Amino acid sequence: MQAQYENQGGLLVNPATSECAGYIYNFTGHGAYGPEKKVETTEGNPTQAEIDAHNAILAKAELEHMATAGSGTFYVHQAPWIPMPNGERIRSLSSAENYVSLWTGNWKAHAFIREGYSYGFCRVKTRWIWFIGPDGKKWYGVNKGDMDCFTGKRLKNQK
Repeated sequence: MQAQYENQGGLLVNPATSECAGYIYNFTGHGAYGPEKKVETTEGNPTQAEIDAHNAILAKAELEHMATAGSGTFYVHQAPWIPMPNGERIRSLSSAENYVSLWTGNWKAHAFIREGYSYGFCRVKTRWIWFIGPDGKKWYGVNKGDMDCFTGKRLKNQK
């Protein structure tokens, strides 16, 4: 049986456990899904407006927590490769298309990205990322492999 959520001030909350649903994605015609399972309310499937309000409240709370704690999960978007006439491909490290964001895209920040391979046994493709975080200070993160998400942390030595 699916957990029935109810709308409590914009958040979809399970009344039995008082747990709020995670970020929700609406697949038109198939229903709304959170990280663990399908999300249904007592009235049926949540509307797109309810999902947008729920995700916005979660994103705001996540940003506030990141600013307080000094770390959080971000998603990186990098400019595409540009083919050159001689057959080489280049990519700008500080292009305006390079940014980090939350999962919902409510918050974005320009990023400087350096690419390479990690040292050691596995030699995985690695991106070192510097950006201005949600608190207006300098942050840094390392993204390894084929994933877009990474943990960013506030740099300690700032005035």
